[in-house]
Amino acid sequence: MKSYWKRTTAIMLALILVSAVVFQLSYGEENSLKANQISTHSKLEDAIVIYIDSAIAMVNHQEKQIDPENDMVVPFIQKGRSLVPIRFIAESLGATVSWDQGSKVTSITMDNKEIKIITGSNEMLINQQQIMLDVPAVIKDKRTFVPLRAVSEALGKQVFYDRGLIIISDIKDIFDPESDKSTLNQLIEQVNTLPSVGTKENLIKLLENSSRGYDTNSYRKSMMKAASEEVATDTIAGAASGSSEQSVEYSTTNVQVAGVDEADIVKTDGNYLYQVSGEKVVVSKAYPADTMKVIKTIEFDESSFGPNELYIDDDYMVVIGNAYTRHDYPYYEKKVEKYYPHMPLDRVKAYIYDIKDKNNITQIREVEIEGHYVTSRKIGSSLYMISNSYMGYDILYDENIPIGPKYKDSYTNSNFKQIPYEDIKYIPPIMYPRYLVVASLDLDSKEEVEVKTYLGASDNVYVSQENIYVTVDTGVYRIMPMMETEDAVAFNPQDYESKTKIYKFSMDEGKTTYIAKGEVPGKILNQFSMDEHKKSFRIATTRHTQINNRYTSTNNVYILNENMNVTGRLEDLAPEERIYSVRFMGDKGYMVTFKDVDPLFVLDLEDPSNPKVLGKLKIPGYSDYLHPYDENHLIGFGKDTVALSIKDWQGNETGINAYYMGMKIALFDVSDVNNPIEKHKIIIGDRGTESELLRDHKALLFDKKRNLLGFPITVREVKGKPIDQRYGIPAYGEVTFQGAYIYELTPEDGFDLKGKISHITQEDDLKSGYYYGAERTIRRLLYIGDYLYGVSNEKISAHDMDTLKEENSITIK
Repeated sequence: MKSYWKRTTAIMLALILVSAVVFQLSYGEENSLKANQISTHSKLEDAIVIYIDSAIAMVNHQEKQIDPENDMVVPFIQKGRSLVPIRFIAESLGATVSWDQGSKVTSITMDNKEIKIITGSNEMLINQQQIMLDVPAVIKDKRTFVPLRAVSEALGKQVFYDRGLIIISDIKDIFDPESDKSTLNQLIEQVNTLPSVGTKENLIKLLENSSRGYDTNSYRKSMMKAASEEVATDTIAGAASGSSEQSVEYSTTNVQVAGVDEADIVKTDGNYLYQVSGEKVVVSKAYPADTMKVIKTIEFDESSFGPNELYIDDDYMVVIGNAYTRHDYPYYEKKVEKYYPHMPLDRVKAYIYDIKDKNNITQIREVEIEGHYVTSRKIGSSLYMISNSYMGYDILYDENIPIGPKYKDSYTNSNFKQIPYEDIKYIPPIMYPRYLVVASLDLDSKEEVEVKTYLGASDNVYVSQENIYVTVDTGVYRIMPMMETEDAVAFNPQDYESKTKIYKFSMDEGKTTYIAKGEVPGKILNQFSMDEHKKSFRIATTRHTQINNRYTSTNNVYILNENMNVTGRLEDLAPEERIYSVRFMGDKGYMVTFKDVDPLFVLDLEDPSNPKVLGKLKIPGYSDYLHPYDENHLIGFGKDTVALSIKDWQGNETGINAYYMGMKIALFDVSDVNNPIEKHKIIIGDRGTESELLRDHKALLFDKKRNLLGFPITVREVKGKPIDQRYGIPAYGEVTFQGAYIYELTPEDGFDLKGKISHITQEDDLKSGYYYGAERTIRRLLYIGDYLYGVSNEKISAHDMDTLKEENSITIK
């Protein structure tokens, strides 16, 4: 009995001690947070906080409009200098301001100091002493604007600048852009306020007045349209580690930006493979190869959910896919039109698993956002997901149908939450009747997912280690033939102008902040058309225009600053061609355009105000994807082409047409930037040969240290005459191989085919028709240690890295 009480007393004392420690830690964290808030609050006493292109400011913690009579009065950048409205700044600091209309002189008096600024002049007088300004004072929107730093310092104040945020105060270096990023993002949100929808009535009004017009026709068009920091050049992740696991090198997903992970259908941690296989996720013990086995198959209870791709790290697996819920509403009749809005409600769903114990993989969280999945990224433990949420036409007629999108996070609530209208923002002008939904969360935190909603949409997304850039194509589209003529809006070719809007969001530990918007002429190809480098944003576009009733195209590169203002432009490259691939690498850029031949342009982007062409190379074929080998070499993956003459019915040549042939891989030497050369090339198969790599960069396995290059491919070869006699064009080949090609690659020797691997059996080959079955199509290659793995939906095979002999395999059921 005594021992029982001793044990009980000891346990109680231990619990009291632990509770005290937890209380002290919590109390300490709370006090630390309060101290930080107090510190930030005190720093901003008597300070002015403004933002480039925003009419909202904070003065001594009080929010106000810079000019209550004119919301167009905003700070702006001109010739690299920030210009601010002088009256607002001076009066907010307690100075007296007067304006002489005749002499165009602004006079400021403060603390026995008189400052005179002459509009249109670089001259400023401080107590009659002449000071020269970098740029002259200007009048804009009936207000005088002056260079920020010169005037603030003349008034005895310090200036802090970060990503368009301006703080004028008495404190030098008032914040640190790195360590105080969260605080600065909060300040940006306060003064860079986007307008709010507010109410359903206002939302409908905004949609009706949008540049796409929310009528029947625009709705149908929108629904029909719906129906890269440093470059990551290697796929080495390092070593797998664990108390009971071996430590070896392994490959990771081929991503655009180092440190910014992209979801894929297959991931490895150096011991296990995590794979999306059809409607399930399979976790397999992969290393060592002789111990391969499936350890867990995850199937999803929700029948409408389909996994698309996944992420893994040491602690978590995140499976992302689309789900839908069908809503059936009564049909509505208006005039001659009947519309049956039995529309599925798309949802992006993320299942989050604890994978620390591979024998007990456990689902710990579900996060859902409304909309169709666009893309996602993961940086450390922070996950960011983007969706487009489409609106049903019925919302105009049924007041009981909510318009705002919904979301759910199982950590905090088992039910969906409706995003209030006051929390829905819009970035003028509104282009489409959709929502751009940006969701972010820290996997290590139990804080609810942050969901931000904007009227608009997203077409392509680029993510650096600091920012998300979302692009929207704003060009006019031709009327689609399936649309009724009486509903169609007439297409005027003279109105055609393709443009791309860019929205910039800052990221910080699972939070996002809208920063700025920009616009450039033309349309982009994909995420590789964009890049961030040294705080500049680079974007390559193809611009479609009309000249003398004839459509043509040119290709361009634009460089924008932190506030998304264009600082440099390189236009009119390769007229009548379009961009097929782009790669930005540090201060250089590489662009491939194509019509009949493939010009590879080498671009100098070191000076953000003056991009220029250094050299170009014209060769047959084109590259769909460019991958860095090193700073002097570039690998191009695309198609070979052949140019054939076009003849009329009399046999007269009327032009030339280029036809794509087999898959082409080239190694370009760009060490002489003025004279790039195609140093090595190979052509695989004939017309019809395809590889997933040409559409998805994540299908590439490349390791420079191992001289290793591999990718999935379906090879077609022509057995008969190379020209189709019926049409006079190159003939399509018959399928002769499906699997993966593996090469050794060096700049000296080029491409040396090391071997091939395939999951297609002889029986599969005999049963095949025009295509092989998709289930045994190899889609990814990876390596762990000295084993190369081929992955298809039905099989994982392990091969000796040197001989490519299959050492073991498992079947996925």
